[in-house]
Amino acid sequence: PATFEIDPRLTKDSVIVLFHDDTLERTSNGTGKVSDYTWEELQNFRLKDPEGNITNYRIPTLEEAIRWARGKTILILDKKDVPMERTAQLITDMQAEPYVMITVHDGASARFFYEKNPNFMFEAFVKTKEAKKASNVCPDNVRPAMSDTVTDSIKGTLRPIFSIDNSAARIAALAFSVSKIVSISRASTPPSNKASI
Repeated sequence: PATFEIDPRLTKDSVIVLFHDDTLERTSNGTGKVSDYTWEELQNFRLKDPEGNITNYRIPTLEEAIRWARGKTILILDKKDVPMERTAQLITDMQAEPYVMITVHDGASARFFYEKNPNFMFEAFVKTKEAKKASNVCPDNVRPAMSDTVTDSIKGTLRPIFSIDNSAARIAALAFSVSKIVSISRASTPPSNKASI
């Protein structure tokens, strides 16, 4: 199964949109910060294709992406500027726990999401020894899904993959690991001008 790692960001009026960068220039015909525009204002901009050409596509909302993903794929939400409470509430409200995975960068974040809803899936992206030590505050039934660590040789980081002790989470963690390995091997090939939201 394919997975999509996506980057939620907040607009000026607190709508959660998908946009990798905090500024608009690289992947759209807008300028400035995403957070300086309302949702309605962002709808005036169009996304760029991999060659930098303007398309007819607009910046999507996280809610639209979650609706689209149901029954098709697993979404992996990276941590940008959206408060954890908002992320947890949206996933719960949309009953998207089976196909939306949350990226956490420390044990406190993992505990927050687990305590909000033990059915949340998440993966831990731990960059430093200090953050890894902080990960020891994870709940007892959160454990490595396949192995203790997956080494990301491109970035030189350790990436423990954690999942709640149920088969859906283990499957999602496995799918995530496979997608990251593919993206790592692609990163070692000559770069393209591919832009992403």
